[in-house]
Amino acid sequence: MTNMRHLIEMLIEECPVEVDERTIIDIFEAIHKKEWKYFCSYMGDYDHPSERVEADDELEGTLNRIAKDNNNIRKAIDFELETLDDTSSEIGRFYSAKFHHMGDDFEGK
Repeated sequence: MTNMRHLIEMLIEECPVEVDERTIIDIFEAIHKKEWKYFCSYMGDYDHPSERVEADDELEGTLNRIAKDNNNIRKAIDFELETLDDTSSEIGRFYSAKFHHMGDDFEGK
């Protein structure tokens, strides 16, 4: 099992609404893609704030397509956005610690 798979399982278990696994994965992948773009925008020789604006816009569009006016999916999106960013939660700490290593094998807590 990879770190990403473990994180997805934690998100599924903690999600306050019933949505399918594919939706949880799609939401996570969209958020993770945006976070990578943020990371990369800071890593160049100089700051690239326009890249972060583009990443935010892309994430918003992707999440709106995923939500399709479905309240449960919107709640799942809000849950993932908040939880992944909250380093006081187990999920947020795991994501922060393993951000660069989502494809690596999960080695336990």
